[in-house]
Amino acid sequence: MPHTTEPGATTTSAVRGMRWRFGRCGFDGSSLSLSVDDQIVPLEPKPLELLMFLLLHAGEVVTKEELHENIWPGRVLSESVLTKCVARLRSAIGDADQSMIRTVHGYGYRFAAELSVETATPEAPAPALGLQAGDAPPLRPLWRLLRPLGHGGSSEVWLAEHSKTREQRVFKFALGPDQLSALKREITLFRLLQQTYGERRDVVRLLDWNLDDPPYFIETELVAGGTLPDWCEAQGGIATVPTATRLELIAQAAEALAAAHTAGILHRDLKPANLLIDTSAERPQVKLGDLGCGQALDAHQLHQLSITRMGFTQALDGSTEGTPLYLSPERLAGQPPTAKSDIYALGVMLYQVLAADWRRPLAPGWERDIDDPLLRDDIAAAAAGRAEERIGDAAELAWNLRHMRERHQRREHETAQQLEAERLRSALDRSRQRRGFTRALVAVLIVGICATSFGLWRAREERRQAIAAREEASAAVRFLSDDVLAATDPFGGGRPRLSLHGLLDEAAPKLVQQLDRFPVARAQIGLAMGRAYEGLGDWSGARQRLETALKEAVGALGEEADLSLAIADRLAYVSLLQSRYDESERLFEKVYRIRSARFGEHHPDTLATRDGMAWLEYERGHYADAAQRYEALIKDYGDTDPEGLTSVRWSLADCDLELNRSAKAEQLMRMVIANSTALQGAHHPRVLWQMTTLGDVLMTQGRYDEAAQIFDQAYTGLVATVGETHPYTLTALHFRGVLQLERGDPVAALPLLRRAYENRAGIHGEDHVWTRFSANRVGEALIQLGLVSEALPLLQKTYAAAVAAQGPAHPNVLLIVHSYADALIAAGHNEEAESLLLRALADSQQSLPSDNLRIAYLRQSLGELRAQQHRTEDAKRELTAAHAIYVTALGAAHPQTQRAEERLRHI
Repeated sequence: MPHTTEPGATTTSAVRGMRWRFGRCGFDGSSLSLSVDDQIVPLEPKPLELLMFLLLHAGEVVTKEELHENIWPGRVLSESVLTKCVARLRSAIGDADQSMIRTVHGYGYRFAAELSVETATPEAPAPALGLQAGDAPPLRPLWRLLRPLGHGGSSEVWLAEHSKTREQRVFKFALGPDQLSALKREITLFRLLQQTYGERRDVVRLLDWNLDDPPYFIETELVAGGTLPDWCEAQGGIATVPTATRLELIAQAAEALAAAHTAGILHRDLKPANLLIDTSAERPQVKLGDLGCGQALDAHQLHQLSITRMGFTQALDGSTEGTPLYLSPERLAGQPPTAKSDIYALGVMLYQVLAADWRRPLAPGWERDIDDPLLRDDIAAAAAGRAEERIGDAAELAWNLRHMRERHQRREHETAQQLEAERLRSALDRSRQRRGFTRALVAVLIVGICATSFGLWRAREERRQAIAAREEASAAVRFLSDDVLAATDPFGGGRPRLSLHGLLDEAAPKLVQQLDRFPVARAQIGLAMGRAYEGLGDWSGARQRLETALKEAVGALGEEADLSLAIADRLAYVSLLQSRYDESERLFEKVYRIRSARFGEHHPDTLATRDGMAWLEYERGHYADAAQRYEALIKDYGDTDPEGLTSVRWSLADCDLELNRSAKAEQLMRMVIANSTALQGAHHPRVLWQMTTLGDVLMTQGRYDEAAQIFDQAYTGLVATVGETHPYTLTALHFRGVLQLERGDPVAALPLLRRAYENRAGIHGEDHVWTRFSANRVGEALIQLGLVSEALPLLQKTYAAAVAAQGPAHPNVLLIVHSYADALIAAGHNEEAESLLLRALADSQQSLPSDNLRIAYLRQSLGELRAQQHRTEDAKRELTAAHAIYVTALGAAHPQTQRAEERLRHI
């Protein structure tokens, strides 16, 4: 839509009382007079009207056609008329170097000087419009006004009905120039939302508008339930609405607000009256309305989407426009609004719905009105007095409100842990003369070290005198007692709340000091500590302990000793977790050579090493080779090692998923989870981590609801058992975000994926393969939201790191190519995208089977590029090839296949 000034903007009525100053110049809108150095400059009307139009659209490119339409409406002019008018204006304001009015070649002009705007005199209040029931709005002869719905300072709102169809709509009329600007802002921001997401059920639909003849208005859909307070009153009052329903409504409002923020929109007047309730579906649905006070954060984004910045001729920053009860402290202090200002209003509304009183302010002592401690936390996080202490994403509040049961379970678990800790501290007080009190604090580590001490004593007894073996074992026990467990003894200067990770960190430097004469004991304990670090997700800590332990074991016993092999085998696994493939391969092959020669192929230790070697093939993208290795392992394991057999089946399921055998993968994962549950219990972290693979299988099959339930259960359980930032937990979080992306909801996906990416980067580093997985998905979400300028550098960096680590033909890299190319296409870098995609497709022929989904993704991207290049036949060929792979890999009924088929029909 082209620039349109407010009707009459080139006359005094639209800018009555406004004055602009720029450089040495001033312009009075009430008199259409230009001054330079406070001296009036005589000038013809048309250059003055041209100046006012440019001032109203300062900073924007105004096309020549728009200037013709608004300054000389209805007249056919040669281009020289506009050129002479601009030249006359430049001469009057002293713009010989064209620094104030800049020519944008091929388009038009842009006013680029710094501006200040002031109000000379207060504007008189706008009169009422005098509308009556039965009137027809301008240009709408078939519509009749039925009754007024509201009348405020910004608009006059009427319910209207079509005389033939009986359809009802809401008409919002402007009462004056300022109110007209509000209507225009609402149009602009609705168009921005629509072009970002398409139709959304949680935003009031704007259907039409009239900006041609007064009284000016916009038409919106009629939302049958009315405003949130009206709907609550119709239910018998807010207190009678079930608490779960109240929380769901605020969660829906939070999701809608998060979508607006992600699209670059601030609402600025969020309140219950601007939340409308749609009752046409099975359950009430919140719709966000009244964007008239809103603000677009990124004018460049509007330009990219070809949306005219109607209603934004004046800056809104620092305005305290809005409803005082819901204005954040920083806005009341005159600071510019932010997304956190909107979230503050959301927090106030959450408090009000729980307190069952729409008029109650969030005053000191509000906590006494809220019984649930988690909801108190949510209100405090959303409506914190200091903006920097407030949550930054409304979607986070929505997630919290919808997962109250899981959060309560987690809180109960934490409380139980605290009570257990108190019990242990009491036991400590009663038995401080004994050293056995700490065994419950570090059970895993103690078992490993105690077993080490006993095994060491027996193993060395045959090779040394019994007295020497006992001395060595005694030194290990003293290290355990005095340097590990004593760190938690408050009577000895320790810290009873010390975590297992902290315990390991404190004990590690003392290992050499206390066991300086016993390298084998140091190596044994180093292996136990390395496993403990690995279990905590600290792979760098695990590597450090294992590398030291391996040197000590090899130095004392030789590289073929059982202890040396056990440490090397574990170090190979950790290297694999850190994507150090060559190092992992070297260690695995060395251990396998020795173990297979000594024990044979079917010995449990040899089988464990073969398992690691198969996993290495999988991580390198050799899925068929890995699957063959795992199938052979299943035969060789038999029933001798249930846990090892379960692990191999889990890995084979991952291979089957990559090889388009999802039904087999599902069968294997259900067997794996059942067996692991029998061996370790349903709440064991390993079982919960295995559930994420099952969820991935279900998601690949398009069974999104089942996958969502699995991912949520796994995530909640992992948070409760190993914490929010453990690698297993972040895997579940990542998949929860991916699922939202697959469902076509990037607004819900982005905060989840960002949390997974940022935490993975903090734990593993930016260059780790798991970090790149999440970075790639964050990029996909940003592209779908139209935030290409943010997605492109992230994907460019991720792609470069992936190529450096795994090579251009690795399947993981080809996934990133698909996203990176989409970002390049969206940014208009078509040649770079084409080169990237063609190289990737050539590489894929060497590394992947022809029906792999990654090839489909690449062909889909190339097809979209060909469509943009107007190479229709080439586009059809690529999209047809992609569709054929989707049918083979996913089935004809899968949502991805259906989307590809629909796209193909429209080429």
